[in-house]
Amino acid sequence: MRNIYTYQLLVMTFALALWGGGRLKQRSIAFGLQAKYHALQVQELLDTNLPDPNWEENWYTGKSSLSPTEIADFLRSRDNKIKHHTSMHYKYKHAESWPWLWVSADPPPPG
Repeated sequence: MRNIYTYQLLVMTFALALWGGGRLKQRSIAFGLQAKYHALQVQELLDTNLPDPNWEENWYTGKSSLSPTEIADFLRSRDNKIKHHTSMHYKYKHAESWPWLWVSADPPPPG
């Protein structure tokens, strides 16, 4: 009788380990997808051109509709978004490697 209970305990432990490993693999894949999403967002922001690429030359000649303040605001906003997505990328890359650890909620994206 004792051998049956030992066998049942071993089977339950093995089943629980398989289930837990599957859940961890799912979390790891989900975190990896989040990391890739944020990496793509960073790349897209880096590839974004200024609203007027020749703004400085056009501003000096009076042809630009954008002021240096507007350009600075655009660059500041883009840099804040890049910092946000970069930090989210590293957060999810770490979570992908360590899926059993708790992951904090994402901060709101910059305006």
